[in-house]
Amino acid sequence: MTISSTQKANQKANQKAIANIAYDDANRSKSFKLGNTKKGDGWKFRGRGLLQITGRTNYTNTQEIINTKIPISGIDLSKGSDKFTAKEAVFAGLADWYEKKCYTAANKGITDNDVDAVTKKINIATKSYGDRKKAFKVSKIAFKLIECSKLKNK
Repeated sequence: MTISSTQKANQKANQKAIANIAYDDANRSKSFKLGNTKKGDGWKFRGRGLLQITGRTNYTNTQEIINTKIPISGIDLSKGSDKFTAKEAVFAGLADWYEKKCYTAANKGITDNDVDAVTKKINIATKSYGDRKKAFKVSKIAFKLIECSKLKNK
């Protein structure tokens, strides 16, 4: 039986299999290891959260920060799972923000250069610098950041 191009186009990608291959440490160079060494780790520890933590090592480090800062959080990212709640996404994002010291760049001001400095701390290799600056311009209007007394002169 021959598969037509229409059938191929309608076939859904096996996201779980793709994540398990792409994020498996056996398939990554030494400088891009994520601590994913067990079968299924790629899917369980895929990029999630407000700042997209990825990999068993990052999930474990993020959980350690959460345990230190908010010991009563009631979450445990270090186990990995198929689901990620909104609460887990927020806590993971805040812990990642703290770990990477994004606040040091964010506290400097609200210019395009400041947005770039925060972006570099989160993911220096991203291609989304322009999109992030556009989103921040809309956000600073919506949240009236220009009216904040601390930021008026920055």
